[in-house]
Amino acid sequence: MFKIDEKLVTESNLWSFDRETQTIKFPYADELLNEYQALFKSVFPNLNIDPSTPQGQLITSITQTDLNTIAFLQNMINAFFFGGTGFSLDIWAWNLFRITRKDGVKSQAVIKIDGVPRTQIPTGFQVTDGQHIFTIQSAQRLDANGTINALFIADELDDFQAPANSLNQMVNVILGIERVTNPNQASAPIQKETDTELFERCVDFGSIATNASFKSILANVANVSGVTKINGIENYTSADLTTQGLTLPSHSFSLIVKGGNDDDIAHAIYNSRATGAGMNGDIEIKIELGAEIYTYKFSRPTLKNLACEVKITNKNLIDANYKEFVKNAVVNYINALDIGALITQPNLANSVKNQISGFEIVDIKIGAKGEALSYDLIQLKGNEEAFIANDDISVELLNG
Repeated sequence: MFKIDEKLVTESNLWSFDRETQTIKFPYADELLNEYQALFKSVFPNLNIDPSTPQGQLITSITQTDLNTIAFLQNMINAFFFGGTGFSLDIWAWNLFRITRKDGVKSQAVIKIDGVPRTQIPTGFQVTDGQHIFTIQSAQRLDANGTINALFIADELDDFQAPANSLNQMVNVILGIERVTNPNQASAPIQKETDTELFERCVDFGSIATNASFKSILANVANVSGVTKINGIENYTSADLTTQGLTLPSHSFSLIVKGGNDDDIAHAIYNSRATGAGMNGDIEIKIELGAEIYTYKFSRPTLKNLACEVKITNKNLIDANYKEFVKNAVVNYINALDIGALITQPNLANSVKNQISGFEIVDIKIGAKGEALSYDLIQLKGNEEAFIANDDISVELLNG
């Protein structure tokens, strides 16, 4: 929460600023009653203001009425200026910005399942590393070769990110399924938005989403629960425009969004869309507004599969599992990049070195999977998201 500069803080007999809690406080019963009694006495010096008198009861009644109003104002003002906490902050964020707290996102893993061809895998099938359980999201069937890759989601929202090949045990054994494993590290879980994160997001949103601008659209879509990445491209000219490897018609925009529900994203665009701007995308959601039906478009990112080659030398004592450490560091960097990002060899090398220690990077090359690796920059298109698997990374330890 942001702090108020004490030089700007003034105090009066009607309110005070608590420097310890960084909140504004208003007078309560005795203080306010004394204020009203003094006010009446200043106008009517000889007035008997004892609570047993009619005028004393009037002052008490006025005081109580104001106390109810003050309690409401105190909660509202502190929530507005200082963000509030918990449920109060949720109410403030919704009433003022129509923003809701982002729920956490559980870790996800792609599980390779092998067994007898055409074996049915029911919904609820689970795998584990012995402690953490991941559950399949929809019924599947092994193909003619007896294998399939399926999406599993962690049962619990915690800090666990399953290493590659650790989810190799079946919780509920099914006849025909012989082996399970996750060839790549599971995705990192995202914790439920904290009070500070929610407050700061509201402040950022309020600064750019005050009108139907393109920034407003991006802000609204980014606030959709489950959205983890977004790229927006706008063509405000009167001619077709090619940018970030994509061609946009005149006066139109494209949104490429990872995560979030399709309908929620469409409604977020609707809530902030500038009139007259065209939309591009392969996902179309129709929204009925009275007798009219409007179509809102956006796209999902396409994966740009990469491969990488890393050569290192022993600097200090290096762990026996150095290959997995280096591979995970590369995966953590590449798979977290924004949609449409620029990938450079120096940035990749620095990220790997910052994540683990005990070695020096002698050489590092990267490129599209199946193509020659090099030191060249990789500029993703505006609708591309970089992805690299542990199996597509080679690590070599050189002598000396």
